[in-house]
Amino acid sequence: MKRTWTAEVLLEHFTLLPDELAAVGNKSGETRLGFAVLLKCLQYEGRFPRSRQEVTPEVVRFLAAQVGVDAALFAQYRWEGRTIEAHRAQIREMTRIREFHRADEEALQDWLCAEVFDHEQHPDRLRDLIRAECRTRAIEAPADISSLIDMGLMAYEAQIYTVIVARLAPDVQKGLDALLVASPDAEEEEEEIPLSLLRHDPGPVGVESALNEIAKLRALRAIGLPPDLFQGYPPKLVERLRRRIAAESPSHIREHPPAIRMTLLAALVFQRTQEVTDALVTLLIQIVHRIGTRAERRVEVAYINDLKRVAGKARILYRIADAALEHPDEPVREVVFPIVNEQTLRDLVAEYKAQGGAYRRQVQEVMRSSYRNHYRQILPALLDVLDFRSNNTAYQPVIQALAVVREYVDSRLAWYPLESSPPLEGVIPSAWENVVTEKDSAGEERVNRLTYELGVLQTLRERVRSKEIWVAGAAHFRNYVEYAIC
Repeated sequence: MKRTWTAEVLLEHFTLLPDELAAVGNKSGETRLGFAVLLKCLQYEGRFPRSRQEVTPEVVRFLAAQVGVDAALFAQYRWEGRTIEAHRAQIREMTRIREFHRADEEALQDWLCAEVFDHEQHPDRLRDLIRAECRTRAIEAPADISSLIDMGLMAYEAQIYTVIVARLAPDVQKGLDALLVASPDAEEEEEEIPLSLLRHDPGPVGVESALNEIAKLRALRAIGLPPDLFQGYPPKLVERLRRRIAAESPSHIREHPPAIRMTLLAALVFQRTQEVTDALVTLLIQIVHRIGTRAERRVEVAYINDLKRVAGKARILYRIADAALEHPDEPVREVVFPIVNEQTLRDLVAEYKAQGGAYRRQVQEVMRSSYRNHYRQILPALLDVLDFRSNNTAYQPVIQALAVVREYVDSRLAWYPLESSPPLEGVIPSAWENVVTEKDSAGEERVNRLTYELGVLQTLRERVRSKEIWVAGAAHFRNYVEYAIC
């Protein structure tokens, strides 16, 4: 029972109703008060107090005032013997709540395993759920709810171990056990599960880190876990199983019974596979962003020496216009240059170019060069291990575009074949529409393969970030429909 009470809670839960006052009417002194305490505690807690120390003084005083007895007499109420047993029996008959038995404990454990543990394992909330279920069943709550929860969780986990190990083929179990093989030169106390499985941070954004994560993901998938291994179990449960093993050394893990060892290792590999998939998607998003930002910085540096902000442009334009109107037939060098020198005009042109389409085209060219010469080397492997999908028909062109990119990813063709018809609408950003297509020697409009890949990746980045496109086998980037289910 909690130790502090407000007046509102006491009034709501510990006020004696007329029929309850009638039940204590033939009692006196400490028995009158003791009966009232037992009755209201059973109604509130779902069980009788195990000792008078469980009942807080505020509750005793509140009830004592209602039955007209000095609260100090509660200390004289005997907690053993015929009187308290008779009071409990009378209260059970009044409330129609029967005593808790061994069969009730087994039934509650079955209920917890079948209907509760899948979605709730927080101790405090479990206690509330158990008390509520006991009220529904018209039985007293168990005296030791914590033990009931612990035993129920043990039974629940035993069921999980049996189910999961039955879903693992012998070769998969062999692959899981192989994770525990120590290197020959490793000392016992320094044994560790392979770093590639435990390491969360893929390292700095770049080609090398992406290739490392790809190799890691392939190694994890090679173990062969069924994709539906933990179907029917919430992610929080898998996380809890994984945490049990994360801090243990391989030597300690090997001491677990086979079913437990296989389940815990499978939980670790299952979640690491999701995490590495997420890490790869994140790296792809960051790399595509980096290609653009680095290109912009390089172009800005190239322009910086030529670009000069020209002050008073409106005044200069007025003076040039005025001179041209007064001397419309004379050469520019004789009319304009005396008013605005040639270098100022060159600065104006450079500023306009930097702010206009020329700047954007230069950025695009640098992006293509950076992608072609450096970042593109990871694309074939990325497309091999990442499966992008979408539930929205509006983004199917992007999925179709990825299929075309995947088909020709190892090709040396400059343009896609005419029959491939890579989709453009809804795929290529508007800023790239004019540079992704070119005319060949026959005058046919063709799609530049490398430029198209870069445009597809930019759109893919935005759609993945908004979760309109998701990745099979990921956790953070999984199908958004699964979020509602979980």
